[in-house]
Amino acid sequence: MAQAAAKIVLIGSGRMGKIRARAIFANPRLQLEGIVDPNIEQSKPLSDLYRTHHFETLSEAISSSSSSLDGIVISTPTLSHESLITEAAKNNISSIFVEKPVDETADKVSSLFQLCNYHKVKLCCGYQRRFDSSYQSLYHQINSGAIGTPLTAR
Repeated sequence: MAQAAAKIVLIGSGRMGKIRARAIFANPRLQLEGIVDPNIEQSKPLSDLYRTHHFETLSEAISSSSSSLDGIVISTPTLSHESLITEAAKNNISSIFVEKPVDETADKVSSLFQLCNYHKVKLCCGYQRRFDSSYQSLYHQINSGAIGTPLTAR
């Protein structure tokens, strides 16, 4: 028996939001439940393109979902991450993906991960370059001692 698609809400309809919307929509294991963005002029055409709902707030998306959401993807400016992650975690949205950086300070990042752990919510920060083959190669060369001790990186 096939597993039901995970219900995902995308928050943010800017450059990365558009990229994430296309990826979520194209994945048969995901169902794009809606796009959250108060900028209706920018976000409504995107929600129309992917035949999904438009919401101005995460609270609106949570309350209008017929069943619980499985996850959210946050593609908004860093200053909004804390409130969105907190709201999602407190509403038991089981998986949160957020663009880098999670927040501006290490203490705040730690507290957000602790909050998610407390609520048994998975929080993942996206940093695609860590999967880049050149980064992987450099990582292995450093760990094996092949290039000595790095002093700086650019």
